[in-house]
Amino acid sequence: MRASNRTIVVVLAILVAGVFAFLYFRGNYPGDLRTDVTQEGIALTAPESGQGEITVADNGKALSYPVGSKFTVTLDSTLYPENALSCAPPNSGVVRTVKNTKEVQPPFYVRTFEVMGPGTCTMTNTRFIAAIVATGNMQ
Repeated sequence: MRASNRTIVVVLAILVAGVFAFLYFRGNYPGDLRTDVTQEGIALTAPESGQGEITVADNGKALSYPVGSKFTVTLDSTLYPENALSCAPPNSGVVRTVKNTKEVQPPFYVRTFEVMGPGTCTMTNTRFIAAIVATGNMQ
């Protein structure tokens, strides 16, 4: 067997082993309550209790907020343009933008939202996605 053929066989064997390891361990992690991002969006099987600030570290998560609460989204405008930040479906009544109460240094920006009513919206910006799950009753 030539050296180039051996290299191809070794690379394929490593890839196959990696795929099998991934498939085996992904469903067997004890206490696995992560949120999965799929082509259809974010799986909402276990939304986390949302903190007051959403950052790039929350990418791919489902975050739960009670109706009436406020949260901020802080992102780097060079990677996540401010004019591209949106929560879909628009005008859903789940969240609304309110006056910012926090200042950050460029290139970062902050946008403040208030949770208006129960439901779910998807916060997106170019390469960022987070599901906002609003719980409770309208006030």
